[in-house]
Amino acid sequence: MLNREKIVNELLETERSYCVSLGTVKMFFMPALESYLNQKHTHFTREHFKTLFGNLNEITALATSLQKELRTEITAHSNSADACVGRIMRPRIADFLVYAKYLANFDHSLEVLGQITKKEKVAVLLKDAVAKSHVKLDLGSYLIMPVQRLPRYEMLMKEILKNTPETHADHTPLSEALSEMKTINRDINNLQREEGNRIKVNQISSKLVFEEKDNFVFPEKKDRMFNRQGALQVTVKAGTGKEMATIDPKSECYCVLFNDFLLVTRSNKDKFRVKHLVNLEHCNKVTEHETNGCVFFIETRDKIFICKSHINDKDAWAWRNSLSSNIDMAAIANNIA
Repeated sequence: MLNREKIVNELLETERSYCVSLGTVKMFFMPALESYLNQKHTHFTREHFKTLFGNLNEITALATSLQKELRTEITAHSNSADACVGRIMRPRIADFLVYAKYLANFDHSLEVLGQITKKEKVAVLLKDAVAKSHVKLDLGSYLIMPVQRLPRYEMLMKEILKNTPETHADHTPLSEALSEMKTINRDINNLQREEGNRIKVNQISSKLVFEEKDNFVFPEKKDRMFNRQGALQVTVKAGTGKEMATIDPKSECYCVLFNDFLLVTRSNKDKFRVKHLVNLEHCNKVTEHETNGCVFFIETRDKIFICKSHINDKDAWAWRNSLSSNIDMAAIANNIA
């Protein structure tokens, strides 16, 4: 039971330390950036502030409450090994879904942090916040802590259970709590991917520019999935014959692939001017060039898109593979409908 006592105490101590760290962000870093925000700089808006910290306040409240409950349960016993950790953790596991939103936003949070720290005034403010906190950790080190916490819960619960006799009062509730913890971590990973996809789709969609003369129809879809994006040379020919297909060296485009559409655009700063909107339901197939591995063809009902990767044949293969899979799935979905 000595190992169990040690790991139970580790759970409580790491939760206490975690809460202190989250409190440090709220006490020092948030006010510093709030003051900078109030100066109304165009490169750091209220939206940037929200993206940077996400729903950290929700997570802080949850962790603080959990830490109090764990401390009450563990300190109620003269020996920490006798505490029923599972009885505390199990009712809380569903609450951990609040982490899904934070995790989905995390990459965007780091992007904002990277952008604003290039400004000297912001860098000085954050450096002062570190000094005032008396802990030599920068903001990025704190922001990653919630990302690491859920796997840590699962690991500690697993170790505690491993050192819990079947006759112990905590064995059944802890076993059930661990099972649910594994499920919630898996569910959160799925939700994280879905939320990350939603954010990505919305970000790209907000930057699209359509010319009225083209009469493109790009319907909104809640289940639209982002697949990949990148630069390609794209030349469009009428008909479906490849024998006359050649790449125009001036045909540099930026392509965005969703599960239902391929957008061929001209990138202009923060905007994507759509040149061609390819409905994957109207595509027949994707084939590779016979001799040039960097070139591939997208055949639609009345056009052929000749595409070339600037990177290498592996990049071209990745585009072909993604396009082929999405075209097949679009055809299946269309047949079902």
